[in-house]
Amino acid sequence: MPAPTFNSVALVDDSWVWTPSGPTARVSTGAMPGIDGVFIHDNGVGAGGHTVTGNLVSDSQGTADAAIADLTAKIAVKRALLSDGVAVFVDSGGTSHTFCKLVSYSVGAIVQEEDVGAGTWRARRSVTATLIDQDTTQVTAP
Repeated sequence: MPAPTFNSVALVDDSWVWTPSGPTARVSTGAMPGIDGVFIHDNGVGAGGHTVTGNLVSDSQGTADAAIADLTAKIAVKRALLSDGVAVFVDSGGTSHTFCKLVSYSVGAIVQEEDVGAGTWRARRSVTATLIDQDTTQVTAP
């Protein structure tokens, strides 16, 4: 399965988990002076969403420090490429969700530095991307 993308940019490199959330009900409540009870007004459905967690992985480098530097540069480029506007999100099953907005792209601490052999190293950092899906017809809860 391909990694989930936003605006044609992969959100993670490996070990991803995509979790959709269903549309949320929008309701308002109120009371009127002199009348007992609470009045509830149905305002339709609001946006659902998607959460993608996984890892970003550096290219193989000669030292652990170089792998961390490569990963740091990769994160900066990825953040610049990820539009903060509305774009298409493609989930790990290949379904396109139009009208999505990336609301957060959180990068955690170094998860792992690994010696991949022959004097080369890779670094991994955990990532969580949260998106709002304005097209409520496509979002379904797992």
